[in-house]
Amino acid sequence: EDLVTFNQYTENNSLKVDKVFYITITEEKMIKRMAERGRLDDSPDIIMVRREIQDKDRIPVINFYKEKGVLEEINGDNEKTIEKIHEEILLRIKNTR
Repeated sequence: EDLVTFNQYTENNSLKVDKVFYITITEEKMIKRMAERGRLDDSPDIIMVRREIQDKDRIPVINFYKEKGVLEEINGDNEKTIEKIHEEILLRIKNTR
């Protein structure tokens, strides 16, 4: 439903989505990183339930943009810093212009 609303907005305002970036990460790495935040509600069981709920919304959007050929996946599993991932996104944007 939100994707339909977003698409209507872009069409009504003559906007075009050229790239959609999806940073991928394994469940193991996600749990480790979230547990390191130290929040009480970041137990592995709670994290996995949250992930399942979010996947119901996320997966159809990912598939939609993948089918349109505009999805760019970035591996976030390794030890890249936020700054390095940001640089990679900027480089990919620059290479499409």
